Amino acid sequence: MISSAAVLALQQLSEASDSLNRYNSLKKIGVTHKNVIKNSN
Repeated sequence: MISSAAVLALQQLSEASDSLNRYNSLKKIGVTHKNVIKNSN
């Protein structure tokens, strides 16, 4: 059970890192934070 929780935690950290990289890429090409939030739903 502990190993399952650790795997899930690592997966979430990895996904958060991927999301941050995508956000930074969008920001570099001029997409505003407002547009990112608006289109994330």
